Amino acid sequence: MASNSDIAYADNKRWEQLISCHMPNLRIFDIRHEVWPKHADNNQLMLDTQINPFTSSFWIERKWFFTYQFRQSRFSDYTIFYSTNPYRRRTYILYEQSAGKICLNTEKTILNSVRHVYVQNEKGVINCMNYFPNATELTLKYNMSVCRDSILKTIKNILPVQQLTKLVIETHYFSLIKISKLLYFMPNIQILALKSIPLYGYTYEDIEKNKIFQIVSNRNTIRDVTLEETSTLDKIQLLLKLCPRMQHLSLETRAKNLEAIIRLLFDETNRNVHPLNSLCLLRASECWQQKIYRLVQSENLNITYTIKYIRSNLWLWW
Repeated sequence: MASNSDIAYADNKRWEQLISCHMPNLRIFDIRHEVWPKHADNNQLMLDTQINPFTSSFWIERKWFFTYQFRQSRFSDYTIFYSTNPYRRRTYILYEQSAGKICLNTEKTILNSVRHVYVQNEKGVINCMNYFPNATELTLKYNMSVCRDSILKTIKNILPVQQLTKLVIETHYFSLIKISKLLYFMPNIQILALKSIPLYGYTYEDIEKNKIFQIVSNRNTIRDVTLEETSTLDKIQLLLKLCPRMQHLSLETRAKNLEAIIRLLFDETNRNVHPLNSLCLLRASECWQQKIYRLVQSENLNITYTIKYIRSNLWLWW
């Protein structure tokens, strides 16, 4: 059960009475409650008076435990109160905390239900008291540290990185070398989604000669790649080099780069260099269909393809 703002949902006495009288055989109590106070001082007062009583014998005997976090947002601070045992959701967000995380039980918590861990910053990982043994998807938010090599070490403390199959990086600051270092320890990634891949002065040749880049290129099994930034030909070439088993690519580009990109991808296919067989051009113009058609005809690219314009995206299959 999830709720927002209504303080009645954090009244332990009402819950105890409801459960005792009407649901005596209840086995699972799973709650997530957000409170947005008008004044920051009310946040702590509300927690002291309403949430702390959830540590009474009524809850402990049933092995129902809870935690709360102070969450910073751009416009206001708020508090999240939620169940930790049992925790039954498939997604868990590690928040940036303004005043710490308060655990109402001191045991290390194993969250078996979680498949997707969403990390907003490195402090959230360092302070995490949970472990996610069944996580297969990891998202790194925009304010993750990119300068320190401790990112991977801290992530290893909360989940088994080798079993991850999807990695999403929602920051503009991870270079392709840094991404390669992460992928080196995540050999089973199938889906890779990137906000951008800044080169930071490295040339195509510099990156291609990087040892970690070469190892990851040789052994990874990535099949699906998304690049959200406006893509240039050199960055697409690097992605093809990094992910030689890629079958689908989603990207955004400009009209001036369109023909060069289509020519490159179709040529890779015709020469059997790459197994890529589908492309999604994000936020594309519908008139690009005719440009691609004329390109294929005029240059005799010798490829059979299907093209469709769906909800502002241009899809190609070949």
